[in-house]
Amino acid sequence: MHSLCTDFVKLEGSTSDIPLENYLGHCYTNPFRSSNIIEFGLKKHYKVEISIYNIKGQKVKTLVNNVLDAGYHEVTCSRVSSNDRIVTTGIYLYKMTIGDKIITRKLLLF
Repeated sequence: MHSLCTDFVKLEGSTSDIPLENYLGHCYTNPFRSSNIIEFGLKKHYKVEISIYNIKGQKVKTLVNNVLDAGYHEVTCSRVSSNDRIVTTGIYLYKMTIGDKIITRKLLLF
């Protein structure tokens, strides 16, 4: 069984491939059935947390909770929660926190 996050990985590229602003990309595929990929970018070295929440605001899983280098990153997720339960169909939110900045996006699961 997969966890909701299999791993994060820095995308290949040179140091000139550093975003001008921090961003949290839209996941693809969205809506998703079994797994998806969330891309995000950091303009400098940061402590980053990316978590999935259900529509009630309850945390389902923390995907990333690390200090990461500047650049482009991605995280691959499946539909299993942190307690190894299959997540049901519905609307979820994924949230990236960097310091006092929070970016949130919507995720649909079939």
